[in-house]
Amino acid sequence: MDITINGTASGTDTAGKTIGQALSEIDERLEAAGAIIVGVRVDGIDVDADGLAGAAERDAGGPGTIELAAEPAADMKARAVETLLKGKEIPLPRAQSFTDKDGITRHNIRVRWWDRGATNYRDAFLGTESMATAIPEDDIEGDHLVEYSHDDVPVFMGHYWLTGTPAPLAPNIACLDYSVAKPGGKLVAYRWDGERVLDPEKFVAETAVEFALTETL
Repeated sequence: MDITINGTASGTDTAGKTIGQALSEIDERLEAAGAIIVGVRVDGIDVDADGLAGAAERDAGGPGTIELAAEPAADMKARAVETLLKGKEIPLPRAQSFTDKDGITRHNIRVRWWDRGATNYRDAFLGTESMATAIPEDDIEGDHLVEYSHDDVPVFMGHYWLTGTPAPLAPNIACLDYSVAKPGGKLVAYRWDGERVLDPEKFVAETAVEFALTETL
């Protein structure tokens, strides 16, 4: 197979090796160089961990292509921290952009990383309805999801400035940020008793009250 890394031939001897063995060898070389594999395409198709496992026993010396995307490990760690703190973002296609509520031009969108039913950029966009009209309806290029099974323990997160009635985003995923710092926003909590499937009735919310401080002379 022809194996490339960021578009350049990997120089890997694939004779007598499986795909799994060849990729392990490449992974070790990249790690020694301070880089990490961040994407894999087999015969022109993006594959995730499950798909890669299914191809691992194929003969690496046979026909076909493997395209690897790699980047410095330091950059990968920085992106991981940013995703953890701010949520996953993906670039819009064809260098498109939109203007956010603060007048800033954005080329990336924050996405509904748990939503497997969102297959185009607009459906995957996490933001206000008014801004969503500026997001293209093109099919998503690549993967916008985060691998987190709906059978895993619940995740509670913030940062998204949601509005409306608090409710689960997925069976085991909930956001507790309902814009309490804005007029009409809500301070939200969830009474969790160890359940794996979240109950909409266990959200507790209090609407924010505006008040002014006056200085007493």
